[in-house]
Amino acid sequence: MARRRMFSLDVVDTDAFLDLPASSQSLYFHLGLRADDDGFISSPRRIASTVNASTDDLKLLIAKGFIIPFASGVCVVRDWKINNYIQRDRYSPTLYAEEKSQLESSKNGRYLLADTKCIQDVSKPDTQDRVELGYISSPTAQSAGKGNDASFSAFWNAYPRKAGKGAAQKAFAKVRVSLNILLSALEAQKQSDQWKRDGGRYIPYPATWLNQKRWEDEPPAQPEKDMEPAKDWTVTHPEWADQSTWVPGPDGVYRPVGVMP
Repeated sequence: MARRRMFSLDVVDTDAFLDLPASSQSLYFHLGLRADDDGFISSPRRIASTVNASTDDLKLLIAKGFIIPFASGVCVVRDWKINNYIQRDRYSPTLYAEEKSQLESSKNGRYLLADTKCIQDVSKPDTQDRVELGYISSPTAQSAGKGNDASFSAFWNAYPRKAGKGAAQKAFAKVRVSLNILLSALEAQKQSDQWKRDGGRYIPYPATWLNQKRWEDEPPAQPEKDMEPAKDWTVTHPEWADQSTWVPGPDGVYRPVGVMP
């Protein structure tokens, strides 16, 4: 296996990548350094832990499409062939042939998922950990039909606007991120002023929300807290009522003698 790895500016100098937190960017580089010659990473969680990255960093790389996960726990770098060119005499094929068979390559070499369901039945204990990171099912895994139905039901129950269910279900089937990411984004957006305004009038249809990848929207801004009113020193200390004895502090504000900012 080749021991050197490269990263293309066509990937890491884009707004999509540079908008990632520094910890997520660092994790991407570490995953790329440890990938095999086809871009597959056998233990992404262990690598994240080793380099002091969080599971959220891994989830974000998946949600933004920089990493493609599989039900086996393996991941692949989506733009591996854009980043790297390995000479034949140094190339070693990946051990993960089954996972590789689920991928196609675009004209520029980017990995694309074949027509495979990605969201599994979260009610099954043996898939909960994998679904948390949005892993796609392998051909030998249980058919994703029932699992996808259960996941869509969870999404539909959480979505506040119950309209266009058929269109939403079709859009949901194309989603390539985990159910947890969708639900977390929903919970945050349901607290926004826009979604609460006029009885939910401005909440998008669920199919629109899914098709436009609105789970990637920036979290709604929190309302600013009111500034703490200035202290009235004379209420608690009547002896300080004579402000002629006050002196300026290091911040230029006058206070009673002995009172620090």
